[in-house]
Amino acid sequence: MKKNVILSVGAGLLLGLAVQVQASTMDFTTNASYGPALTDWSTNLSLQKFNASLGTLNSVTITLNDSVVSGNLAYSNASGTSSVYGTIAAAMDLTIPGTGTLLATAEPSLNIASKGAPLTLVGKVSGSTSAQKSEDTSSTTLAYADLTQLEKQLFIGSGNFLLALSAYSDTNLHVSGSTLSTTPNFLTSGSAAISYNYTPFVPSPVPEPGTLPLILCGFLAGMTLLARRKSQRS
Repeated sequence: MKKNVILSVGAGLLLGLAVQVQASTMDFTTNASYGPALTDWSTNLSLQKFNASLGTLNSVTITLNDSVVSGNLAYSNASGTSSVYGTIAAAMDLTIPGTGTLLATAEPSLNIASKGAPLTLVGKVSGSTSAQKSEDTSSTTLAYADLTQLEKQLFIGSGNFLLALSAYSDTNLHVSGSTLSTTPNFLTSGSAAISYNYTPFVPSPVPEPGTLPLILCGFLAGMTLLARRKSQRS
């Protein structure tokens, strides 16, 4: 009889604590940025590693944002009417330094124009296209099982790690009329974010004031089960 009582009450207590030991996933994000700066440029970004003491790493999401602003200065060195228009193709790469391993790339593009129309110059004058902005964002999620050994060493540990961020731009200009000299002016900014999705370690459950109602419910469930057994026997 005593054994049955202990088992029933024990089962009730476990039932009451069961909710407390259910672990949910969490996210930890680290980010860094550079710019605006004239292209082309390369720099290193410092980002925080995932501390394995927090829990079990499930996945790593790498997000790269590239922003380019165009301002094009043109000069006509002859009489007559001239116009200039074209496109800017920009690119930004996020790589592991020293390895060339590409983690993410973003490629914004925009038209070079003055208020939506080609820049027009009359005579020996200079002019500039209105500043325009374009952005591109790329995001990649890697499951822990898909991480290479190099990536595991890079992302997991204590302290920070470095990623190489490089920006490039290329202009395709079209001119008509008088001869033009052009000076491109491309400002690019980049930001990278690393988001770690993990399941936190759950410590041994210790009853807290907020868990007392759950424990009481478990206790009552155990006592109810015991009472039913007694009535069945009688």
